[in-house]
Amino acid sequence: MANYIEAIKQKLTGQRDIELSDLEVYLTNRVAIGEHPNIGEEIENKIARIDHLDSQIECIDKYFNNKKVESDK
Repeated sequence: MANYIEAIKQKLTGQRDIELSDLEVYLTNRVAIGEHPNIGEEIENKIARIDHLDSQIECIDKYFNNKKVESDK
């Protein structure tokens, strides 16, 4: 079961890192802004997705990392 939890966490972390990279491009690259006429809305959406992914990662850490540590003892 721990393998599933770790795999899910890695997947979520990867998705979050992609969202963060996209957001950085939006904020630092004028060409990227031209591709999205509603850039403010797109930035808000990226932030919301990052927050959601962070929340899921924190949930895994809160409820499952302690169990992994306890089972390692």
